[in-house]
Amino acid sequence: MKWRTTALVKRAIYYTISNLMSFQQLSKVSPEFNELSSTKDELQNTIEELESSNEELKASNEEIMSMNEELQSSNEELETSKEKLQSLNEELNTVNNELQDKIRILEATNNDITNLVSSTNIAAIFLDTQFFIKFYTPSAKKRFETILQKSEEKFSTIFHSNPIVMAISTLEGGVFLDVNNSFQEITEFSKEEVIGKSSVELGLWDWVTRRKYIAEVQQQGFLKNKEQPDHGHYQTKTNTSRFDESKKAG
Repeated sequence: MKWRTTALVKRAIYYTISNLMSFQQLSKVSPEFNELSSTKDELQNTIEELESSNEELKASNEEIMSMNEELQSSNEELETSKEKLQSLNEELNTVNNELQDKIRILEATNNDITNLVSSTNIAAIFLDTQFFIKFYTPSAKKRFETILQKSEEKFSTIFHSNPIVMAISTLEGGVFLDVNNSFQEITEFSKEEVIGKSSVELGLWDWVTRRKYIAEVQQQGFLKNKEQPDHGHYQTKTNTSRFDESKKAG
């Protein structure tokens, strides 16, 4: 359409120029001759500008055609990538289905083993390759609970009936967790008054000595052959000093 328009414009301009030239010959003495000559020059310039614009349009059209080819090539690459992704997705779905089947088989096997272990009356412990307990039967759990209960009872009997002053406290703050009967008799503090408080707070130990002993425990892991400050004398609730008779007997 653009080419046809340009051709028609050219024909119209040449036709106008031809008429002007004929008119010029007939009107050589006309005062409008200079004006017609100027119009001819303007039309010639317009023709040149149209031809230049036409060349630019041709170049733009070639660029658009080149871009269109590149876009088509990119579209083909995208289609290829899409097909590869679809194929990969199908493979992943297949692998996922296989894994799901294996998981169902493992769950069924695990349930069978769990039912077997739960239904047996044998006390059995199952260990891994590093001898850590993986699981155990209910009968084994009952045995553990029975052994633990008896052990706690024995410890409680020995702890509370021991004539030596004994107490259980935290390492860092020295807060009492439990004390025996001898502790209560010597210090005149009841168990309820002691639990939850520290030995320093109750005035039973001085902080310097306690820190020294704690440092040895943290370094060696234990404390051995260490006497209580004041050689067996304990500061009591009434701010008096009492001697632990068990120390004298030893």
